[in-house]
Amino acid sequence: MSEERRLFSGLMDEDPLRWRQDELDCALFELSSGPGSFGARREWLVWFGFLLPRAQTLIGDGQQPYFFGRWLHGALTTATFVHCPDPSLPNLPPHVRRDLLDTLARTLFTAQRWNQGRVAANNFFEPLGDSPHHGLYFDGGDALAASCLLVLKYLDAELIDGWLVSALGISDPNWRAAFVVWLAGSSPLIVDGAYPDQLSHSELYPATWQHHHLIHAPASPLTLDDAENSFIDSQRRHAFVSSLRRQLDRSRLGRWREELTASSGPRHGSEYARRQYETAAERVIERYGLS
Repeated sequence: MSEERRLFSGLMDEDPLRWRQDELDCALFELSSGPGSFGARREWLVWFGFLLPRAQTLIGDGQQPYFFGRWLHGALTTATFVHCPDPSLPNLPPHVRRDLLDTLARTLFTAQRWNQGRVAANNFFEPLGDSPHHGLYFDGGDALAASCLLVLKYLDAELIDGWLVSALGISDPNWRAAFVVWLAGSSPLIVDGAYPDQLSHSELYPATWQHHHLIHAPASPLTLDDAENSFIDSQRRHAFVSSLRRQLDRSRLGRWREELTASSGPRHGSEYARRQYETAAERVIERYGLS
């Protein structure tokens, strides 16, 4: 980040549709990288509060060519994690945490992205991607990773079990496979308490999102009680892992593999995706201690 002060006057326009994408991208990057370089500043928090609700309207239905929704959603998620590191949000009004969960965290789950219990074709989230190197693969990153981690970071610990029941209850085989890949790739955050900057760009377990590398451990604990200094606090991580162990086991993962094979059939280029799921499932069993 440059020490030279830059103004983003175009973003003062009250109509976000008139914002330039490159200016918004740059502003969000600076908002997310600034505190790590120069410490917290109130003006950045004010700008974050101004941009967040307005920029969310640009994510749209995933069809707009101008603002690429999954990248914008990831950048907004990173800015949120940087400026709201304490899940209790002590310096913001009480309703803000609920608003984050009802808006940014729920973007992936809006009705327009689903069709009869399955992910509808859209550019915002595609659980099954197509790579020129491997062919078909399951994507646990971008919108999926950002949305799930927003929930784990800010949802009350006692509500995590209900959320996970809902997520694992989705019947779309591709969603299930992408979710398992996300679990595998995100295990350092959930099991070990690591920060996102420690995530690797894994081709086998993609679980990163836009600007995630800017989120790193603070130099000192956020609170006097936060001696562990983890990205997701221990109470929420414990609630998630305990719930996962009750709901997911080797047998269920095996049934999902069979349903995945039956739904895809002999589709060309699907061999890598099937191996990817099997490898991710084994990693999830090992890392989360599933039976």
